[in-house]
Formats: sequence, structure tokens, C-alpha cells
Amino acid sequence: MSKFEIAISTLFIGFIVGQTTDFIKYKWQLRRQKKAVRSEIKDIQSDLGEKTERIKQVIAELNSSHIGVQVPGKISTLIFDKYFAEVAPYFSENERKSIITIYNNVKHFNDERDDGNRNSMKLVKRSLFLMYQQGVFGYAASTYLLENGGDKLFLHETDKITQINKDIESFAKSCEIIN
Repeated sequence: MSKFEIAISTLFIGFIVGQTTDFIKYKWQLRRQKKAVRSEIKDIQSDLGEKTERIKQVIAELNSSHIGVQVPGKISTLIFDKYFAEVAPYFSENERKSIITIYNNVKHFNDERDDGNRNSMKLVKRSLFLMYQQGVFGYAASTYLLENGGDKLFLHETDKITQINKDIESFAKSCEIIN
């Protein structure tokens, strides 16, 4: 082989190795980001479970002499906000829909936590109830996603949704939101 052929061969081999390395790094990064989103969903599941139980406790202990009301802390969505747009195409359609549903519940929970009107005892109960409702559905949706890997949508589980709605209605009656 001539020096020119060796140089061209070396250049070509170097290019192929470099492209292969970049591709492997890219795939590895996507895998890590997808795993991070799933890990955050596990954290959200845990947070929502704890926060809904805390809301039940706060409402049970409310009385008219309270000056301030404890509200649960905000639920973090840092990983979703930073990485989901990059990795969304690599989730299946049902996974994407499920993840977006969970994060919409979290967003509504956080919005009510931050902006909810709590000027009277009735409004306090209503605000806590709305957080509870979002928390229960977010918890159920995240549990369902983690259990079946996103193969099915929680929205199609009408029996579970009906049971959750009955539990929410029962909770609404207990905190005097409805009669």
C-alpha cells in the first residue's frame, strides 16, 4: 500500500470509529435520560401518596380557630422539565401519554398549592380537596405506568377510575365540599 492509501484508510477508519463512538454516547445519554424520567415518576408517586395522606390529616384536624393552614410542599418536576422534550420521541405513544397525564396532575396540584384561594374555611377545604383530587389521580396514573411499563393507558381502566371517583366523592362529603 502506498502512503496515500494508508492515509486515506486511516482517515476513513478514524471517521467510522469516531461516528460509532458518538452514536454510542448519544444512545447511552438517551437511555440515562429516560431512566431519570422514570426515576422521577417513582419519586412523584411516593410524594403524591404522602401528600394525599397529609391532606386527609390536615382536613380532619381543621377547625375554625386556625389562623393559617399547612399545605403540602411543591412536587418537583426538574427532570421532566429539563429532559422530556429530548427523550419524548423515544418513548412509545402510550408511555408519552401516560407521562404527560402524570405531569399534568402534578402541575395542577402545584398550581393549586401556589395559587389556591384559602381566605375562608370553606375555601381552604376546597383548595385542599382539589390538591387531594389531583394527587389521587396522579398517584394512580404513576402506579399504573410503573406497573405495566406504559403498554396500556390508565385512562382505559374504567373500573379503577370509577373506584377512585367514589373515594374522592366520599372524601368530598367528609370535608363538606358536597352534601
